[in-house]
Amino acid sequence: SLYYRNVHLDTDMVLMGNPFLIPFRRTLGMPVAFWKMLFCLVLNTAFLLISCRPMKKLLFEGEEAGQMSKSQRRLHYALLFCIVITSISSFDTVGGILTISLFVAPIAVARLYSRNLRECILYSIAFALLHAIVALILSFRFNISLSGCCAFVGMLDGLIQNEWKKAHRKGATIPIKAG
Repeated sequence: SLYYRNVHLDTDMVLMGNPFLIPFRRTLGMPVAFWKMLFCLVLNTAFLLISCRPMKKLLFEGEEAGQMSKSQRRLHYALLFCIVITSISSFDTVGGILTISLFVAPIAVARLYSRNLRECILYSIAFALLHAIVALILSFRFNISLSGCCAFVGMLDGLIQNEWKKAHRKGATIPIKAG
């Protein structure tokens, strides 16, 4: 392009992000990212608490999907608004790879074990915390990218949990060798 041919895209910051640089941009004594993510947490929690029951109907009753009422349409757009605000804040804070890996992997693993929306949300939070903690430990231990490590841990956990669930469903046992 004529206008953008000399633009330098820093792939480390744009794609991978660097959560370790977050503390350096500060406002009111705290990192700017803290305030952004706190706002997202409050927004999403309030949205879930206020609209959990109508959201179940909107998301899981397929036969009524074509006949959305005005209130369901508002709820649909409010859900999209929360998703967009969270996505943009996350991309800006930690980069694309980490955001996508924490959007996809925890919910994919949680869907293997959950029977309803409440369990799915709680399991996905637990798996997201597990993936983040394990990735942080591994990235410090082996001096590798936190974003890539989190994506790898999420993928590995998803594959292991999926195979475990398949074997458990068939009644087979997975051999665990001692030592």
